[in-house]
Amino acid sequence: VSLPVRMPYSLYGILTGSETVQLVAHAFFGCIAVGMGGMLVRHASEQSPTMAAGVALVAGGLAQFGWIATGSAALGDVATVGVLFGIGLYIFDVRFKN
Repeated sequence: VSLPVRMPYSLYGILTGSETVQLVAHAFFGCIAVGMGGMLVRHASEQSPTMAAGVALVAGGLAQFGWIATGSAALGDVATVGVLFGIGLYIFDVRFKN
Protein backbone atom coordinates (compact mmCIF):
# COMPACT_ATOMS: atom_id res chain seq x y z
CA VAL A 1 0.00 0.00 0.00
CA SER A 2 1.40 3.35 -0.99
CA LEU A 3 0.13 6.55 0.57
CA PRO A 4 -0.60 9.53 -1.69
CA VAL A 5 1.61 11.88 0.33
CA ARG A 6 4.11 11.51 3.12
CA MET A 7 1.92 11.59 6.22
CA PRO A 8 2.94 12.27 9.81
CA TYR A 9 3.90 9.14 11.66
CA SER A 10 2.20 7.42 14.56
CA LEU A 11 4.48 5.99 17.22
CA TYR A 12 3.91 2.43 16.04
CA GLY A 13 4.50 3.55 12.46
CA ILE A 14 7.83 5.03 13.47
CA LEU A 15 8.82 1.79 15.18
CA THR A 16 7.77 -0.45 12.29
CA GLY A 17 8.39 1.89 9.35
CA SER A 18 5.22 0.55 7.73
CA GLU A 19 3.12 2.80 5.48
CA THR A 20 0.20 0.41 5.94
CA VAL A 21 0.28 1.12 9.67
CA GLN A 22 0.16 4.85 8.88
CA LEU A 23 -2.86 4.40 6.65
CA VAL A 24 -4.70 2.39 9.30
CA ALA A 25 -3.85 4.95 12.01
CA HIS A 26 -5.20 7.83 9.93
CA ALA A 27 -8.33 5.89 8.96
CA PHE A 28 -8.91 4.97 12.62
CA PHE A 29 -8.59 8.66 13.56
CA GLY A 30 -11.27 9.48 10.97
CA CYS A 31 -13.55 6.74 12.31
CA ILE A 32 -13.21 8.03 15.87
CA ALA A 33 -13.99 11.60 14.80
CA VAL A 34 -17.07 10.56 12.78
CA GLY A 35 -18.28 8.21 15.54
CA MET A 36 -17.90 10.70 18.37
CA GLY A 37 -19.40 13.48 16.27
CA GLY A 38 -22.36 11.30 15.37
CA MET A 39 -23.01 10.50 19.02
CA LEU A 40 -22.89 14.18 19.94
CA VAL A 41 -25.29 15.12 17.13
CA ARG A 42 -27.69 12.36 18.14
CA HIS A 43 -27.87 13.48 21.77
CA ALA A 44 -27.69 17.26 21.32
CA SER A 45 -30.51 19.76 21.34
CA GLU A 46 -31.13 21.47 18.00
CA GLN A 47 -29.17 24.69 18.54
CA SER A 48 -26.40 24.04 21.00
CA PRO A 49 -22.62 23.99 21.15
CA THR A 50 -22.85 20.21 21.45
CA MET A 51 -24.60 20.01 18.07
CA ALA A 52 -21.98 22.29 16.51
CA ALA A 53 -19.20 20.19 18.07
CA GLY A 54 -20.70 17.02 16.64
CA VAL A 55 -21.06 18.50 13.16
CA ALA A 56 -17.47 19.79 13.28
CA LEU A 57 -16.15 16.38 14.34
CA VAL A 58 -18.08 14.58 11.60
CA ALA A 59 -16.85 17.09 9.00
CA GLY A 60 -13.28 16.70 10.26
CA GLY A 61 -13.50 12.91 10.14
CA LEU A 62 -14.91 12.91 6.62
CA ALA A 63 -12.21 15.35 5.52
CA GLN A 64 -9.68 12.94 7.02
CA PHE A 65 -10.96 10.18 4.73
CA GLY A 66 -10.80 12.58 1.79
CA TRP A 67 -7.22 13.44 2.71
CA ILE A 68 -6.28 9.77 2.82
CA ALA A 69 -7.88 9.15 -0.57
CA THR A 70 -6.53 12.20 -2.40
CA GLY A 71 -3.52 13.44 -0.45
CA SER A 72 -4.88 16.99 -0.69
CA ALA A 73 -3.17 19.29 1.81
CA ALA A 74 -6.35 21.41 1.97
CA LEU A 75 -8.39 18.40 3.13
CA GLY A 76 -5.73 17.63 5.71
CA ASP A 77 -6.06 21.15 7.05
CA VAL A 78 -9.87 20.96 7.06
CA ALA A 79 -9.66 17.68 8.99
CA THR A 80 -7.36 19.18 11.59
CA VAL A 81 -9.37 22.38 12.02
CA GLY A 82 -12.70 20.51 12.10
CA VAL A 83 -11.58 18.13 14.82
CA LEU A 84 -9.92 20.85 16.91
CA PHE A 85 -12.98 23.10 16.55
CA GLY A 86 -15.26 20.22 17.57
CA ILE A 87 -13.17 19.40 20.63
CA GLY A 88 -13.07 23.08 21.60
CA LEU A 89 -16.83 23.47 21.30
CA TYR A 90 -17.42 20.34 23.33
CA ILE A 91 -15.11 21.56 26.11
CA PHE A 92 -16.85 24.95 26.03
CA ASP A 93 -20.25 23.31 26.31
CA VAL A 94 -19.28 21.00 29.16
CA ARG A 95 -17.45 23.76 31.04
CA PHE A 96 -20.15 26.43 30.76
CA LYS A 97 -23.29 24.30 30.72
CA ASN A 98 -24.66 25.78 33.95
